Amino acid sequence: MTVGWLNVAAAIDVQILESGHPLGAASDGPLRLPAGTHQLDLVNQALGYRSQQTVTIRAGEIARLRPSMPDGVLHVNAQPWANVWVDGEQVGETPLANIKVALGQHEIRFRHPSFGEQVRQVVVSASEPARVSVNMKP
Repeated sequence: MTVGWLNVAAAIDVQILESGHPLGAASDGPLRLPAGTHQLDLVNQALGYRSQQTVTIRAGEIARLRPSMPDGVLHVNAQPWANVWVDGEQVGETPLANIKVALGQHEIRFRHPSFGEQVRQVVVSASEPARVSVNMKP
């Protein structure tokens, strides 16, 4: 049997399955597969991500797969209000809704001139918007 390899480069770690059988994870590095065409499922259960990809493996070669990832949605609010940064990038003043961010973990920084700063971590999934709310008053 002739074989090749598959390298999956995704922004999040995904499990790779073929016909429901696990082949490995993207983080495992190149996976050894028989030469031919393969219908694969890329899955990250925790983030609600699932994608089907078709890849052709050639004997002795590494096929590279770079699946595009959907954006997740983030809603943030603060009482009474705050300026907000997501992963170091200023996004505006609360309340903020429908902020498009990559799937996975993000740092949300809230800053108010009288009440200081608060930082929260949030995991954004593909299945539903992530919501973060803080009370800036001590």
